[in-house]
Amino acid sequence: MLIPAADFAARMGQAGVDETKLVILYDDNWGMAAARVLWALTRFGFTQGAILNGGWDRWQEQDYPQSSAVTSPVPTRFPMNAADEQLAERVWLLAQAGRADLVLLDTRTPKEYEQGHLPQAINWDWMNAVPVGSWELMRAADELRTELAALGVTPDKEIVTYCRSGVRAAHTYVVLRALGFPRVRNYDGSWLEWSHYLAAETAGELEKAS
Repeated sequence: MLIPAADFAARMGQAGVDETKLVILYDDNWGMAAARVLWALTRFGFTQGAILNGGWDRWQEQDYPQSSAVTSPVPTRFPMNAADEQLAERVWLLAQAGRADLVLLDTRTPKEYEQGHLPQAINWDWMNAVPVGSWELMRAADELRTELAALGVTPDKEIVTYCRSGVRAAHTYVVLRALGFPRVRNYDGSWLEWSHYLAAETAGELEKAS
């Protein structure tokens, strides 16, 4: 789902992002879209990014300064340094089958999960991380660690998050990293890619059978 590295670097460069900048990301959906961009930056080796907790909603609620002016940044060169350990791809996942220290975390709704999911995946809706009635990015860290540990999601494991297209999964990726999980990947293609190949393989088998 992520655009090619060269295109991403060009867009970030046009936005004025380089190694001298601290990038603060925000949205109005509990940090989901911001988390997707933060993960993309991290995937390409940029580590000086952060999410504004509470996002645009809290900013307005607290009556902080606002502007309607369009900012025109000075173009620069984005430092491209691909960090493949942040990314999970289908071929990589197939090669990891059977690993006891690997957890696949499906961050879609339970209904979506029941309709089909990756083998051995555990379901944990991304909204479980969000406190009820709040704009916060995530609930208390101790609560989340306890809840995830009960599912077998612990820091000693390598965790792969996925959803339908890698966006909701990016939020959970950010939450896990904030909780101190050292090995977390986002499956960028997620269920859209996995189910596509699954359907193609099934069609091939049916064709052979006929």
